[in-house]
Amino acid sequence: MQFKRWILLIVVFLLSCVAFGQDLSQLPVRAMQLWEMRKEANKLDALQLIDPDTRKTYLQWNEPPILGFKVTGLEFTDDHNRVEVVSRVRSNFPQVGEMDLIIKEAWVWKDQKWSMQAKAAASPFSATNNDQAGEDRASPKIEITQAIIDLGEHAQGDIVKGKVPFVGARNEIRDITAARNVSGLVIGSPIWTTPSEGYLQYSWQTTLISSDINEEVPLEVLGFNDGRTSVNVRFRMRINGKVGFKQVPEIIDTAQAGQVEVQIHNLSTTTPLKILSAVSHNPAFGIKDEDVPEQIAPGATGRLTVHYGAQTRPTGGSLSLTLSERLGASPLTTIPINVKLPEEKPATLTREDLERIIRGAPKPNIP
Repeated sequence: MQFKRWILLIVVFLLSCVAFGQDLSQLPVRAMQLWEMRKEANKLDALQLIDPDTRKTYLQWNEPPILGFKVTGLEFTDDHNRVEVVSRVRSNFPQVGEMDLIIKEAWVWKDQKWSMQAKAAASPFSATNNDQAGEDRASPKIEITQAIIDLGEHAQGDIVKGKVPFVGARNEIRDITAARNVSGLVIGSPIWTTPSEGYLQYSWQTTLISSDINEEVPLEVLGFNDGRTSVNVRFRMRINGKVGFKQVPEIIDTAQAGQVEVQIHNLSTTTPLKILSAVSHNPAFGIKDEDVPEQIAPGATGRLTVHYGAQTRPTGGSLSLTLSERLGASPLTTIPINVKLPEEKPATLTREDLERIIRGAPKPNIP
């Protein structure tokens, strides 16, 4: 009897979706897309599936590695524009191991699409994610024992590696991450050497860096109680630059056809720079032979033009250049093309499609 009533509620909800123009079939698809992006730790693309009013909250979440997931059900609420999506998620928690959790998240219907509504203060993985999740939590204590790191002098193209030492309580700190992207810099997860000491390994690829670095990088520290704090570490490095790169404009919108210019500055005062080859890794971005300067005089700037057509689903791209001046161990220099992220358009079903779904549902038999 309870099962039959549940089926009836689904049918009633589907009928209400038709009345309000909602695309219910879009909801589980978008929910699975979001979990897949979270599994890949791809927060940037995941933002397209988050309610714009809660995107800032979502960015503050620090979720454990996700190993697998399955969307198991929908729970309908009194608000026809709000549905709870229930998922079974397998995650790997530091110092705990793998664990299966049942996660329930609210999805709202706005602007003709379903978007996940991130809950304030704590991610759904938090053990304290309940009605008191907004209460203040003690921030984890941490000290960077070498707040200014001088990396010395390097040639452009070098890979510079090292450690950022810190002092803190291992039983309080869950994770430490860089709060801002810096070109070529990768900072790893904390490695503990004692219950109160550890370090962060970093690797800095300097292929696209042609000038000295004096950069303050903020680090976000997450506690096991979901308390947060931040500390800064400053990197200094002297670079013997050879070739400078600049995209103009810095970010392009590929909704309409156009072109983007990659400026290549030869920093040598004596030797011309030759572009031996230029290849685009994305067929959406094309390079014509006449748009590639054969030679750039010492101290001069060459301009390489990349053409692109209008794209309904824009994607980024990159160029591989073979230069007469090698930068690093590889003969190829890879330059990213920075593209404006698209606003995702929801898939839609016609009224006939929704009516077909309703007709296919088991008919209730209420005594």
